[in-house]
Amino acid sequence: MHNMFMEIKIISNKNEWNGFLSACAGNIPFAQSWEWGDILIKEGKDIARIAFAENGNVFCLAQMVFVSLPFGWKYAFCPKGPLFVPGIMNYELKIAKLFFDYFKNKNIIFLRIEPRENNLIYNPDNLIRRSMDINPRATLILDLLKSEEELFAKMHPKTRYNIRLAERKNLLVKEEKKFDLFWNLMNETAKRDGFKLHNEKHYREVLNSDIARQLTIFTPDIDKPIATAVFVGFGDTFTYLYGASSYKYRNMMAPHLLQWEGIKIGKELGYKFYDFFGVAPKININRKRQTQMMDSRFRGNDSEGYFCNCFCHSRESGNPSTRLTQNINNKDEQVYNYNSKHQYAGVTRFKLGFGGEYKEDAGTYDLIVELERYRIYRLLRFLRRFI
Repeated sequence: MHNMFMEIKIISNKNEWNGFLSACAGNIPFAQSWEWGDILIKEGKDIARIAFAENGNVFCLAQMVFVSLPFGWKYAFCPKGPLFVPGIMNYELKIAKLFFDYFKNKNIIFLRIEPRENNLIYNPDNLIRRSMDINPRATLILDLLKSEEELFAKMHPKTRYNIRLAERKNLLVKEEKKFDLFWNLMNETAKRDGFKLHNEKHYREVLNSDIARQLTIFTPDIDKPIATAVFVGFGDTFTYLYGASSYKYRNMMAPHLLQWEGIKIGKELGYKFYDFFGVAPKININRKRQTQMMDSRFRGNDSEGYFCNCFCHSRESGNPSTRLTQNINNKDEQVYNYNSKHQYAGVTRFKLGFGGEYKEDAGTYDLIVELERYRIYRLLRFLRRFI
C-alpha cells in the first residue's frame, strides 16, 4: 500500500482476473488474458498479473512478463497493455507513481508497454522512449455481426474470386489440432519468407491451450496439408494468430479460403469481431520520410524481449509491395499508404482484400524507471550488433 487510498494487488485467481478484464474499455486483447499468461508460464516465463486500485476499486490491469538482463537487472513487458477501466479521471497521473515505486523496488530498470491510450505517452511527468514495435500496433477488424453475404460483398473482387477458385478445387477443410503438421508448414514458410520462429515449445503450448483453434486445408486427392492457421478466441474477438502454407500448391489459393473459413467459424462461435492481427501501419504521405526513418531506426530483433516477432505470418500475397499506395476498389475506394519496407508489408495487401476496418494502437514504448542503467542497457544493446 503506497498510501491509504492507492494500492497494487497481485491477482492469483483466474475468474477474478478475467472479471476485471471484462470491465475494461474496448476489445480485450488476448495477450492480457489469464489463459495467455498460463501459456507463458508453461514455457517457463516469469509472469505477474497486477491490478491497480483506488479505494478498493480496480482501475488498471497489467499482465507483465519479467525479462532478465545482464548484471541481475530486469525489465517488465506488458503486451497490449496496460488496460484501464473507463470513467476513471486522471488515471495516467495515478498510475505513474505506482508503476515507478513498485518496480524500482524490484530492480526493474524500465517498463515496456503497448498502451492503447496516448495519455501515458504524452504525459510530461513520465520519462518515456519510443521503442521498436513488438506486437503489431496496426490491424484490421471485421464486424462478425454482419451476415456472411455482407462480409463477402465487402471484400475486394480479387479476394472473392480467389476464395471461389479455392472452393472449386474441392479442397478439404478440417478443424483439428495437429502440431507436427503445423510445425512442418511453419518451418517451410519461415525458411521461404525469411522470418524467425520461436522455439517449438511456444507453439506447442499455444496449440495445447483451450483458447486456440487450428484449421488446415488439404488437397482432395492425396489428402496433403497445404495451408494451416491458428486462431485464438478471447472475449468478443476471434484472432488470426499464425499462418503457414505450401509454396508448391500456391495456385490453389488455400490461404484465401483458410481466412474465409476462419471468419465463418468466428461467427458460428458467437464472436463479435475478427482480428487479422498485424498490418503495416498507415502513414501520412506528408510525413513519409519521418516515418520511414522511425521504422528503420527501430527495425530488428530485441532478443531479450519475449514477444519480439512473436506473431509471424506467411506472406500469402507474395513479395512486399513496392508501392506506397494500395487501392482497395470496393464500392468506395480506400487509399492505404504504408511503408513498403515494413515487416508486415507482405501480408498487408492480402489482408486488406477482406475488407476489415483499420485500427491502430499507440505502439511500443519504454517507461524508464532507472535512467542511468537504462542508458547502459541501450549502449550494450547497440554494441552487441557489432560483435
